[in-house]
Amino acid sequence: MRQVKVERRCKNCGKVQWVYPSHANRPYCSQACYFTDTSPLRRWSVEEDAIIAAQYPDDDVAVLASQLGRTIRAVHTRAERLHIRRSGYLPSTGGVFRPAKYRINELFFDTWSPSMAYILGFVAADGMVTSDGRFSVCSVDSYIVEYIRDAMLSTHPISIEQRKPHHKPLSKLTIHNPRLVQSLKPLNIVPRKTHILQMPKVPHELFGDFLRGYFDGDGYVFSRTVSMYTKAGWPKSKMCQTSFTCASRRMLESVSDRLSQNHDIRPGRLSQDGNGNWVLMYYSITSTQIYQLMYANPGRLYLLRKRQRFEDYLRAIGYPERIIPAVDC
Repeated sequence: MRQVKVERRCKNCGKVQWVYPSHANRPYCSQACYFTDTSPLRRWSVEEDAIIAAQYPDDDVAVLASQLGRTIRAVHTRAERLHIRRSGYLPSTGGVFRPAKYRINELFFDTWSPSMAYILGFVAADGMVTSDGRFSVCSVDSYIVEYIRDAMLSTHPISIEQRKPHHKPLSKLTIHNPRLVQSLKPLNIVPRKTHILQMPKVPHELFGDFLRGYFDGDGYVFSRTVSMYTKAGWPKSKMCQTSFTCASRRMLESVSDRLSQNHDIRPGRLSQDGNGNWVLMYYSITSTQIYQLMYANPGRLYLLRKRQRFEDYLRAIGYPERIIPAVDC
């Protein structure tokens, strides 16, 4: 005669199983539950759980395990059951947590700040995200990549790539963190954004920081001597040109609109270069206005060589008082 299974509830974990009557008198679902419930040395106390909650996210697990008199594997397992994650941990397949080799503030783009706005602008111009959760920024100026890494509380290494024999080496920061990449999606930073990039909703007080980041990634400034006809002849004078480059026309149109509507800067000249990219250009007076906006409070997040070109122009035309003093951070 076929036996009918009966319900059994584990005395330790409460798990319900359907077993044959011959196994119904066994109060535990596994040997692990038996040892956990019957051995005082293996039972997790409330005090131990509190210690794990306080120390597991940031402290050394080996030291924590020694403090609790447990194995490292036991500490990891208990933290997983308590839904406590270590800083920098990523969920892997199967719901098991694996430790990330490097750390990163994966909530960095969730809150607006001057450094967040700058890095967002830099990423919009010269950064990249991928569908598999990778984030990267690069520059020939290694120090700005280091500043970006420090601002994001990252411990990831910066790689050096030599693109061509006579080109400057490229410093590149690459971070694999799906949570970080996902937080950039509402800010219009998506995979393959080159031709579809749109202006994110940047707060008014942080637009200068965002624009400085975009300018350091895909902008340039230079000054030259030009001759202008007047009644007195053809006197020579200095002219400064500030340009922003992008493959998306909509992005540069939004930049021009924000500058004219919110900051009283005359709309720039928008044209297309020989490579099919769009260029937004400003000259002399409007260039100095953009300088005043971008470097009002830059901290250390800016490219020194681009800032110096603005300031050299202001000295050449006799307005050194308009130069914003640099603040050491």
